[in-house]
Amino acid sequence: MKHPFICRIRKCWLDGAEVAVIGQRADLTYPYEYYGEGGAALGEALEGKSELLEKLKSAQRPAVLVGPGILRRPDRGAIMQQVGSQPHAGLSLGC
Repeated sequence: MKHPFICRIRKCWLDGAEVAVIGQRADLTYPYEYYGEGGAALGEALEGKSELLEKLKSAQRPAVLVGPGILRRPDRGAIMQQVGSQPHAGLSLGC
């Protein structure tokens, strides 16, 4: 059985949402754009060094979802601060 969180994201994708992933690649039941793994990839995306930030800014209902794997990282606090402190007008942060 798939995790309910994965099922919710799939439902959003079926309704037209675009999905992007920064982190570990996974075999999901929907396509996604992959932007790399780790804090450096996240930093590049949030600094506008990839197209991800522009996609988030132009999305109707953007969201950044942080998975539970973050809790096992020694730099979890810095990563959460990096995500939470960015000036993404209207972005919701889900965990």
